[in-house]
Amino acid sequence: MGATPSIPSTSGHILAATVLRLPMGAAVAAVPVMAVAGLAQTMGRWQPGVALGSVIVGIVIGVVVARQLPAARLPAWAALTVLAIAAGAGIWAALTHGEHLSVRRDSGAYATYALSLAQFGGVPIDPQLDVFGVGATDPFVRVSSGANYQVPIRVDGSTVDLSVVPQFLIGTPATLTLGWWAAGWTGLFVTPAVTGALALCAFAALASLVTGPRTTVLATLVLAITQPVLLVLRQTYSEPLSMLMLVAVAIAAVLAADHRNSRVATWLGILAGGLLGANLFVRIDGLREVVLLIPALTVLALLRHACARGWLVGLAAVGAPAAVAALPWSSPYVRQVSGSVIALLVAGAVASIAGIIVATWGRDLGPRITLRITQAAPWVVAGAVVIAAVVLTSRPLWLVERRESGLPGAREFVSALQTEQGIEIDPTRTYAENSVEWLSWWVGPPALVLAVAAAAVALYRGLQRVRDPESPALPGWFVPLSVGVASALLSLYRPAITPDHPWADRRFVTTTLPTVVLVASIAVAWLATRAGPVGSWRRRAAAAILAAAVVVPAALATWPVATTRTEVGQREATEAVCDALPDRAAVITIDHQSRVEWTPVLRARCDIPTIGLTRPDDASEAAFGEAVAAAAAAARASGYSPMVMAGSALSLPRLPVSWTHVVDLDTTEPQRVLLTRPDGTRPLANDLWLAEL
Repeated sequence: MGATPSIPSTSGHILAATVLRLPMGAAVAAVPVMAVAGLAQTMGRWQPGVALGSVIVGIVIGVVVARQLPAARLPAWAALTVLAIAAGAGIWAALTHGEHLSVRRDSGAYATYALSLAQFGGVPIDPQLDVFGVGATDPFVRVSSGANYQVPIRVDGSTVDLSVVPQFLIGTPATLTLGWWAAGWTGLFVTPAVTGALALCAFAALASLVTGPRTTVLATLVLAITQPVLLVLRQTYSEPLSMLMLVAVAIAAVLAADHRNSRVATWLGILAGGLLGANLFVRIDGLREVVLLIPALTVLALLRHACARGWLVGLAAVGAPAAVAALPWSSPYVRQVSGSVIALLVAGAVASIAGIIVATWGRDLGPRITLRITQAAPWVVAGAVVIAAVVLTSRPLWLVERRESGLPGAREFVSALQTEQGIEIDPTRTYAENSVEWLSWWVGPPALVLAVAAAAVALYRGLQRVRDPESPALPGWFVPLSVGVASALLSLYRPAITPDHPWADRRFVTTTLPTVVLVASIAVAWLATRAGPVGSWRRRAAAAILAAAVVVPAALATWPVATTRTEVGQREATEAVCDALPDRAAVITIDHQSRVEWTPVLRARCDIPTIGLTRPDDASEAAFGEAVAAAAAAARASGYSPMVMAGSALSLPRLPVSWTHVVDLDTTEPQRVLLTRPDGTRPLANDLWLAEL
């Protein structure tokens, strides 16, 4: 990468260099942090000193790599504008951040996973059953909670005990702990906003590599103001980090495929593959992009492009540690989504075998075999994109999508929402046939039409370049475009998420929205050039009208929630619960709500032994009361102050104790609508009752 030509360090160049090098350096720096966290958590050693060491190593590597990269292809005004848009989006999200802690959805799960890492140093988490005098086979005992699985383990080769493992992968919680250690609650909650701002900056850098400065500014603005992006920047979700990693992959892919120096191209390929492998620290569905990359890598191999080898080396070098970090502790989660994972692995295996056969067969014949293989490919691929878009858009006319969810409680959740919203009760409905409409809520129908047409034309022209008999080559932008388009179509075909909004729209954040927005913006620029000569009023008017067609729908969709905050007060409620507990407290939750929503918070933030006791259907109320009394007596004998906790007043009459209402919080959460665009929040009551036995 040292072959990159030097450019004078003018103020404009510094701005352009910042647009590309800052997010790329941050993405590279995140890789050793996540890798060290994955190793350290297995030993209970993810602590501030270890984390600081990994951050320093990551920063050094990130700076070294970033300095070798070129500047973004932007004039000073455009570079300054996109930096302002990215920073503004991050600051706005930070100012309006949520405080989701009780584990009702994924953001609460990620936040409490991060708190658990900070408190215990890793997983699995010991629920301390011995404090309560109960065993793993006790029919009343539940140590699982929201997004936390109870896993049986063997002790001394014979005795079975229970441990607790969080649901998700290590990447996002590891980065959230950095925010927690740096600035407490505020640091925890605004880390996604910082990461999201870097991701938007990376998106601008990617756009600058494939289009002009005005189009780059337009695309960055549209992506920054879409409601799904704002949602994930405000909450402790994994999407901001995943988007940063994937856009960084796309940048490295463009640079690698465009570079003619084989050594530099190889190293850029290693960078791209390593960042793609690092995304597997963040999201299990990152396997999809790995599988979708195989056709493009096969073409690169046929063209004997040096970056193809680099991709494979980087992907293996970083993807293997990511898999090792995930399998021991995230295996219950992997099993829960095993249907999708197995399908991806099978598809990957088939595509890999086909790619190896094609690449090996064509190696001796050289580029000519590429011409034969791809003779019809431009028309086939372009036509497939258009046909797929038409089929997906028309699905509501001829399809009702139903599927049994493997997620616990999903049927009951969907039924409850259908009842609440006056919809026909059918808990198997996924509403996936409406996915194109969901996407149109956030970018508008004009942007979707432009994106489909532009993607088809671009893929056609890219494959035509491969068929060039004089100098066949794959344009640098083709790799991220082909993967982005395929990923978007798969996300629209099967969102694979609980279908309430804006929750389900998170599926579009990492690849679909960036792809659609960028390609649609390029189409806007191309159409504007056809309206008249440079500087003419017709061209300016066309550019303004076309830009408004993609900016205004996004802005109008986001405006109703632009200033809203959700789950406000849960931070203070958590501290109130911890303050209300006596020294050496041991908590027994006695209802579903308190066990599912508050157990992870109590363990991680209050640092107290906590178990849940649940009455089986075949057990009497008296037997349940005796089980609670026995657990409390055992806790007292162990030197603890036994407390019982309930999240609903309906649970209170079960036990003859004096209850204290320690949390009485009326706040809001994002809407949960099934058939309409979300445009506000809904009330959320947080109650927690506490009593000493």
